[in-house]
Amino acid sequence: FLVGDITATGSTSLSAFTGVDGDTVFTVDVNTATEGDITMAVAVDKAQDEATNGNSASNTVIFKYDTTSPLVSVLNSADIVFTHSPPVSNVAIITMTLSFNEP
Repeated sequence: FLVGDITATGSTSLSAFTGVDGDTVFTVDVNTATEGDITMAVAVDKAQDEATNGNSASNTVIFKYDTTSPLVSVLNSADIVFTHSPPVSNVAIITMTLSFNEP
């Protein structure tokens, strides 16, 4: 089983492929270049056991690489008088709305 047997999509490269316990557990570093969805899987018959039986296809793992910080806006409340400097209110509890540009 080699690092080239792993399919990775989404502007990625794989490195530091290491057998952890010799021949059943492996680790690999996924290096990403751009934001977006990353998928990883191992296709059928990429590895073999001692009897030369090929592996079944692995599950597919999908995750999102996101380095952009979300933006947040605080929206005006009807309870604040903005004609004064600084703005004033005579309401003890003011409901403000905060809006994010991404979840």
